[in-house]
Amino acid sequence: MPNWPSTGLRNSPSGDVSKSPVPDKESNIVTTSSSLTVSPQERSLSPRRQWSWIVAFAVPGMILPLWPMAGSQFFPGHFMSGRSGLVLLLMLTVAAITDIRGKKIFNWTTYPGFIFALILNASSIWIGDSQALSEGNQLAPGEIGLWASALGALACFFPMIMIRNFTGGGAGDVKLATAIGALVGAQFGLKIVVFCYLIGGVSALILLTWTNGPWQVFITLIRRIGSRLLPMYVLPPTNEQALLFQGRMALGPYFALSALYVLSGVDNSWLFAF
Repeated sequence: MPNWPSTGLRNSPSGDVSKSPVPDKESNIVTTSSSLTVSPQERSLSPRRQWSWIVAFAVPGMILPLWPMAGSQFFPGHFMSGRSGLVLLLMLTVAAITDIRGKKIFNWTTYPGFIFALILNASSIWIGDSQALSEGNQLAPGEIGLWASALGALACFFPMIMIRNFTGGGAGDVKLATAIGALVGAQFGLKIVVFCYLIGGVSALILLTWTNGPWQVFITLIRRIGSRLLPMYVLPPTNEQALLFQGRMALGPYFALSALYVLSGVDNSWLFAF
């Protein structure tokens, strides 16, 4: 009988060909094809991700007790001088950096921010650190209260979900806006969302106009909006035109810029009636 080379396959009693362990000559490790598949749960438990989650909770937890004293030196009388302000500052900084570098806002950035928002606003009931909105357009230091925090999260979540369904944005943007609303409340959270898209939209239009020309951008916008509102009369963008608006825009830095503007106390009543 000829000595055929081993193929790593064997015949089962039923006659079917099934896989058997194949020894690795270099490492002497027996592996199967099923061991080469890594599940999403295994990937999520990688050491790097574990450390990201640990750091995301540990760093704010260590700084929070000392921040009211230090924050009052850097941001006197400003929302950022409070504990919720510190969480917002750290969350927006990390989100802006990761979104610029990899167009990704991670769960370990937004989830801890949301959890800290609920904990701080719930604890303010017992420690007496809750506060009311100051007069004008500035948010006073301290916590806004648990109910205002929950309302702010919901008020920012639902508009962001609708925007995501319409534009195809990332889920990280929705989670970031929800955490922002939980920290600053519905009024200031919605203002931050609106200014984020205003600043981001204007920046994107400037970049697209610079690289593709104003006429091409104008025609593409007309076709994209008109084909959805009046599909019987306006043709959709061509494949080449559709490529102009494909790809996710990094909103992390625009959320950070918008928060700085809205919370700075600058009069923005020219845009908002609430």
